[in-house]
Amino acid sequence: MRKPLLMALAGVWSLGAAATASAQPVNPVKFDARPPYEIAKSPEFLAVADMNSDGVPDLISSSPTSQKVTVLTGGSGGFAAVVAAGPFLTTRFSKLEQVAAGDLNGDGFTDVAVADSQANQVVVLIGNNDGSLSNPVFIQTGSKPWGIAIGKFGNTACNDIAVTNQSDDNVSVFFNRCSGNGRASFTPPTSFPTSKKPGLLFTNDFNNDLLPDLVDINIGNIGANDMTELLGTGVNFQNHGNFVVGDGAQQATTFDFDNDGNVDIAVASGRITSRHVFSSSFTVLLGDGTGFFGRSNNFQVDCTQLIPSTAVCLPIGIAAGDFNLDGIPDLAVAVAYANKLLIYAGNGDGTFDLIGQPIDIVGNPTFMVAADFDDDGRVDLAIAERADATSGGVIRLLLNNTDFPIPATATPTPTGPTLGPKATATGSVRPPVTPSKQNGDLCGGQDECFSGFCEQGRCCNRACNGVTESCDQNPNPGICLPKVIPSRTPTTGGTGSTVVGRSSGCSTDDRGSSPWSPFAVVFIPAALWLGRRRNVGPARATIRNRTR
Repeated sequence: MRKPLLMALAGVWSLGAAATASAQPVNPVKFDARPPYEIAKSPEFLAVADMNSDGVPDLISSSPTSQKVTVLTGGSGGFAAVVAAGPFLTTRFSKLEQVAAGDLNGDGFTDVAVADSQANQVVVLIGNNDGSLSNPVFIQTGSKPWGIAIGKFGNTACNDIAVTNQSDDNVSVFFNRCSGNGRASFTPPTSFPTSKKPGLLFTNDFNNDLLPDLVDINIGNIGANDMTELLGTGVNFQNHGNFVVGDGAQQATTFDFDNDGNVDIAVASGRITSRHVFSSSFTVLLGDGTGFFGRSNNFQVDCTQLIPSTAVCLPIGIAAGDFNLDGIPDLAVAVAYANKLLIYAGNGDGTFDLIGQPIDIVGNPTFMVAADFDDDGRVDLAIAERADATSGGVIRLLLNNTDFPIPATATPTPTGPTLGPKATATGSVRPPVTPSKQNGDLCGGQDECFSGFCEQGRCCNRACNGVTESCDQNPNPGICLPKVIPSRTPTTGGTGSTVVGRSSGCSTDDRGSSPWSPFAVVFIPAALWLGRRRNVGPARATIRNRTR
């Protein structure tokens, strides 16, 4: 089953109604911590993708310290294999930052791209469909590339690459020439201005026009970080303005938290020094489907109440999923210094209740993602932990062992006399199912899917007639798209282009692809819309424990 890649963003400002608590008992959440996976020193960034076409999510990690990319392939009970690539030695010392995954040469297999901030390049690694990666190809970027995203940003049928350049204050997009023959040729970069010092970069359809947009986190304005939104037109991008997100942006995840069909945002944020905690919270912003966020709730993470033995904690990682199997998306928040995991149960209206006790995660977290890594129908967590005096840094896998709820059964009431002999049913009857699957997962009925649509055997974002449109499997799992894309004549490689080779690949008339990117990893601003930097003070909601 395919699961979304959940990754990072930040912010602390909030508007709207306060969160409400619920006295309704919830299914206890249980995680089984697997032995840590010791990989490259200090893994810093994570991405999720199917690297070997087995239908089970795999994990990709990048390490700035060791200059390595590591692939951990999923399997029953944990990760079955660990494959490392790198270090990537070029003319300069490398420092790998954000990593992204997607098919870059059109062969249907997942490839990897990672930003190298020290060597001013993107490292492209073509996937071999077995978890391993081919020799790197390097694309020169602007100064100090940091964030990276893969998606169909242009008018070809192949995926493109977007990169933030911290020292240039812009986002550069390398459009794929879609030249075929297993080769991915990229045009010279087209750049779009951002605010000061852009960092992490993410893509999704923020305004429901079926075109991928870009959002980056700008960290150059101390005390009031902001974020630039670039709305995609299908051939280019338009600057939609900046969002003020407050100080200490960390990581974000997206989901439809209030069940209105629009993408919402949850952001972990905080900044700390040896003398003062400036912020320690997470914020939930509710989207209206136009790229604006009219309501938000801010949740303070108070260690003195939640973890009495710890005076200071800092929310670093955040991930979304239905962890308690009630059909409503929940949030997991990883806090550094306290080294704990907190679970907040969703109420289906954009509010959350803290449930259970803090879960130990041993080391200081740096990043967290959620996916069904062992293919048992429950959303698990993978956490990257920073190196310390006793460890060089590990990936920690928490397998979700929460009990599946028992469906309630109703006793039928007779409404009249029984006529004739009693019939004996043959075969099996499918019991009610609690939604547990996300867009792109295999399904047997619409009640299995969070979206409520099971189309052509996969959970889909909407109804799909199967004749003129279909629920896409790759590269846009769970997205209903037209079946035919008009042929396009690609341009050939030229000055400034970069070519990535493989034995087979991209058709110049990719009729099975869509003109926009998958929404697996979703990152949107952790702030309300503020036009051209309009500041708004926070309205904070108190978190209350739900009955356990």
